[in-house]
Amino acid sequence: MPRQYKPDPRGRRYKKYDEEVLNAAIHEYQRTKNKPTVSLKTVADKYGINKSVLYKHCTKTMKKQGGQTVFSLEVEKHMIKYINICADWGYPLDSLDFRYFIKNYLEKIGRTVLKFKDNLPGPDFLANFLKRHKNEITQRNCQNIKRNRAEVSPESIKDYFKELETSLSGIDPKNLINYDETNLCDDPGRKKILTKRGTKYPERVMNHSKASVSIMMSATAAGDILPPYVVYKAQNLYDTWTENGPPSTRYNRSQSGWFDANIFEDWIKTIILPYFRGKEGKKCLIGDNLSSHLSIDVIQMCQEENICFVFLPSNSTHLTQPLDVAYFRPMKIAWRNILLEWKKKDGKKESCVPKGCFPKLLKKLMEELHKNAKNNILTGFRKTGINPIDQNQVLNRLPVEDCEEEVEKSILDLLKELRYGTTTVKQSTRKRKLNVIAGRSVGDGTEGKNSRDYDEIEDYVDSEEGDVKNKKRKEANISTEISKKGKGKGKKSNKQNENNNKENVIDQNEKNTEETVEDYVDSEDGDCKNKKQKEANKGTEVSKKGKGKAKKSNKQNVNNAKENVIDQNEQTTEETGNNEENEKKYENVTLD
Repeated sequence: MPRQYKPDPRGRRYKKYDEEVLNAAIHEYQRTKNKPTVSLKTVADKYGINKSVLYKHCTKTMKKQGGQTVFSLEVEKHMIKYINICADWGYPLDSLDFRYFIKNYLEKIGRTVLKFKDNLPGPDFLANFLKRHKNEITQRNCQNIKRNRAEVSPESIKDYFKELETSLSGIDPKNLINYDETNLCDDPGRKKILTKRGTKYPERVMNHSKASVSIMMSATAAGDILPPYVVYKAQNLYDTWTENGPPSTRYNRSQSGWFDANIFEDWIKTIILPYFRGKEGKKCLIGDNLSSHLSIDVIQMCQEENICFVFLPSNSTHLTQPLDVAYFRPMKIAWRNILLEWKKKDGKKESCVPKGCFPKLLKKLMEELHKNAKNNILTGFRKTGINPIDQNQVLNRLPVEDCEEEVEKSILDLLKELRYGTTTVKQSTRKRKLNVIAGRSVGDGTEGKNSRDYDEIEDYVDSEEGDVKNKKRKEANISTEISKKGKGKGKKSNKQNENNNKENVIDQNEKNTEETVEDYVDSEDGDCKNKKQKEANKGTEVSKKGKGKAKKSNKQNVNNAKENVIDQNEQTTEETGNNEENEKKYENVTLD
């Protein structure tokens, strides 16, 4: 499909008539054709149309001159209607979505278009579609908003305007101030440049950072701009940071670089109260309900000066904040242009905007905005419905709820997929730790627990190496205990830890000796030795006059066996202790 149709210069050129003029001529001829005084030639001469062309359009169904479109004009008007509905609801279609929507529509009506590959229109179809309906639809860069902002309902806006009408009754526009906090960043942004065709990643050498400076702007409903209030991110404030800026500008600093309660109170004292001083009547401040913008002292101070606060609905400042709607966008555009010009000349070697240069750049910005500042502010108050009060200015920018019933099935399916669809990419809530051998990789979890990796992991956990490491971890956790007398934590020395470890090993060895002795006594070797000892005991006689009775029984044999086993275990514990000391020395040497 060619992008542009170019007529053959050797061919015959036909005159193209305006569609509206042609329809008016057809309507007049059909209305007056029964009158003898009005002929076809007179109507054609009146509108400048050839009489044969007028006759064909009046008697036949004529096709449009030139190439024919895939869909009729009525179908394309329907598509434009529902595309705009999707955009109003916050789910606009991009170029690929629109092409798949066309394919879905053709498949549902059972139509195959040969010029479309797999019934999917190409990018040229979209370009010609936009060209045909350039007065009704266009391509724009969209701005992403959060879901909580999209949940602003017409009911909340209506309730807000009911309260606003009573709060602003009898207030002069000069006594009505809207304030908002914004920031001026150090990045001039991306820009189109001239470069070699086919360059994949064009670059521009220019220093930039993510640093920014906070600024509080305020304006009246009469179109007046109040002096800005600048907040630097710093611990201290220096004189060069406050020189050569806009007149009456105030400067402050904070650790975070944003406004807090103390800075907002200072802004009220230094900017708002001097402006309202000497003005009669009720005063009002309109802004967002941030917790950092309120305190008991601020409220008491404003009540003494007859100043009231009006807070905007939550998550609706993109609709109800005058500065957001009509002032901040041209302000950011002008700031990027001023910043780009400075970075090309004086600031080409600076990594970021120095705080000593910021007041001069801010002065240039305010001078640039002064040209259209009043018109922008008045437009912002009017578009937000504050001055004059008109809730329809905001309600007209919200999607119409009754349009859901009119959306066709193909558009409705797409909207449901966008709103409720899922890609099944979610993190599992249950997980378990894998004790993997150091340096060993693990396969995909979908292989199951019967795979070789999981078998090796289970064998490693049950092995002696895994037991030794687990014991060392437990001993390391036990090594610290909280002292009862001291303020902090008392740490035991290495000798105490070694003694405790030896005691634990001895206790385990005693348990093992009792088990081994019982097994030894019950075994055949033990029975044979006990019989020999009994036969040897028969040859001895016990004296009746002695105080104690010498009895050689199985208990004495058991005690002798215990002593022998304990001696062997003490030797093994000493060997293990020496091995542990050697391991610690080896670890210290390797760490050094």
